[in-house]
Order: sequence, then C-alpha cells, then structure tokens
Amino acid sequence: MVDSSEIKNTLSDGFDADFCTGTLKNSKFLNTGNDCIDFSGSKISILHCTIQGSGDKGISGGERSTLVVKDCSVENASIAIASKDMSEVRVENTTIEHCSFGFAAYRKKAEFGPAKIYVKSVHISDVKSTYLIELNSTVTINGITKVGKERFDIDSMYSAFSKQKEL
Repeated sequence: MVDSSEIKNTLSDGFDADFCTGTLKNSKFLNTGNDCIDFSGSKISILHCTIQGSGDKGISGGERSTLVVKDCSVENASIAIASKDMSEVRVENTTIEHCSFGFAAYRKKAEFGPAKIYVKSVHISDVKSTYLIELNSTVTINGITKVGKERFDIDSMYSAFSKQKEL
C-alpha cells in the first residue's frame, strides 16, 4: 500500500508499476511529464488521489490490469483515465476537469484485445470530448455503453505525443 505520498515535477511517469497488487490512496500527483499513474498487468485500487498536470494520461491501466478508481480528481491531462489492452477500469465518484478526453479505451499492443471502462458516478467539466473509444472497446457510464466502431492508428497517436515532448 502507498498512502499519503506526493509525486511532482517528473520528466516521465509519476508512478509506474507493473504486475503488482495493492492500494494507492490519499496521494497527490502534480506536473508529470508523461502519465501520472500507470499500471500494467496489475490489480490496483486508487482511492482519494488528486492528479493535476499530466503530460499524457492521468490514470492508465494496461495489459490486463484491473483498476478501481474511487473518490479521485483528474485535472489538466490529455486523457484523464485510460484502459488499454484488455484492461478493466472501474470509476466511482470521480471528478475530471480541463482535459482533452475524459475516458479512453483502446488496444495498443497487437497481442491484446479491447479494453473496458465502467463509470458509476463522475463529474466532468471543460473536457473537449468525453470518450475516445477504439474498435470493440467499451465505456459504460451510468448503465449506457458506448462501443468503439473504428480501429485507431495507435502508432501515430503516440508519435504525435512523442514529437510534442521533443519540442
């Protein structure tokens, strides 16, 4: 368990852990160069955390991760909450503000399949688009499911981000 930590002003990911289980709570992530919180192949609860100023994703789960995000806030991120590569992210009582995308569900790596996000309650403001959903991935908010209809060019999506970082 990680409790009451503060991570700020990083050049890359703020907190990145792979193939782990546990809880991340009562923590703050400020001004990270890439993702604020990034898990792969993990089962994690993220509780009462504040995320401000992410260079890419506020919270990201990949490679069959299962994340529970509860009572958190994400502000000023490209993507507030992402689920990738057969991951499942459950969101409850969370606030998303000043982001390009609220939720993104997609397949990044060919060896994996679509991703899922389930949202029980969320407050969203000043977000350019609520969803970014790739083919067969889903985002369900308050019982209404949106299914991605098109395959993304993930390489160009990430290369645009890499070019932006180089500037």
